[in-house]
Amino acid sequence: MKLTILYDNYGFKEGMRYGWGFSAYIEHRGKRILFDFGEAWEPLKENMLMMVVDPSSIDIAVLSHDHWDHNGGMEGFLSENDEAELYLPADFNGREVFNAPSWKDRVFGRDAVFVKDPIEIDKGVYSSGSLNSSIGLMEQAIGVETEEGILAIVGCSHPGVDALVESLRRFGDVYGVIGGFHGFSNLDYLSNFELIVPTHCTKLRDEILGKYKAVEGGSGFQIEI
Repeated sequence: MKLTILYDNYGFKEGMRYGWGFSAYIEHRGKRILFDFGEAWEPLKENMLMMVVDPSSIDIAVLSHDHWDHNGGMEGFLSENDEAELYLPADFNGREVFNAPSWKDRVFGRDAVFVKDPIEIDKGVYSSGSLNSSIGLMEQAIGVETEEGILAIVGCSHPGVDALVESLRRFGDVYGVIGGFHGFSNLDYLSNFELIVPTHCTKLRDEILGKYKAVEGGSGFQIEI
């Protein structure tokens, strides 16, 4: 399994664009997976090309939740890829959120799976299911099997890092978590993970980096497990 952060608040690889948003690319058992779409298609596509990721080659695309900094590049992506399977949170309805783009009618005419309960998306790739959050928005995370255990990939963790990870544990042991932790403050929960990459909207990022087995992420960050 190889994971690349394609877009993030923080820069990691020289020349990569960065800004408020998140997107990750996962290569797993011959499948190419895109998790979230960043804040806009232009910078995401530019970063994809820099990391030699062909948008049209993506097999599976997953949206964590319906916020502009995660769905902003979705329309552009779909205009260049008409084959990827789409997995959207259960409450996705195309509404405008903080001036986000809006969608109608089957998501640009494309069929999509609206994920409610935890499911296996592909062999060894799982969704936590759409969990409720205090902001009234549902969110899903994905878990990817590796030789070390399941790596949890989260968007903003509005329902809580712990809630999303615990939902993924039904599929196996979770050894690490990467993505946006938002305001998650129960830091003791992180102490047993072997890999922690707090990025995007993680408010306690510096504290987590200084306390645990954590590494810095950002646009262009890669890890192979």
